[in-house]
Amino acid sequence: MIPDRRAILPLLLISVLLLFCEVHSVSARDYTITATAGPGGVITPFGKVRVNSGNSITFSITANTGFEISNVVVDGKSQGAISTYTFTRVRTNHTITATFASRK
Repeated sequence: MIPDRRAILPLLLISVLLLFCEVHSVSARDYTITATAGPGGVITPFGKVRVNSGNSITFSITANTGFEISNVVVDGKSQGAISTYTFTRVRTNHTITATFASRK
């Protein structure tokens, strides 16, 4: 016996909708970027920063008066004395740490 096509269409639409919702919920994951700064300056935003999967975020590093940026380390790799860093299309957790040195 061949099923009635009118009965199959609603079931097919429901299946497609459920599949879309499942895929969409997986891609909506949040990730954490942990941003820290040593004495002599600030990094903004600071602390545990939540970022939606696939989004980008820029961090600004600023030395206090009498200090300079010494190094910025992202995920364990030195980036040098930079004043901004952008994480693009975030798909995992990250860390960023800024250190500062007294100007001589």
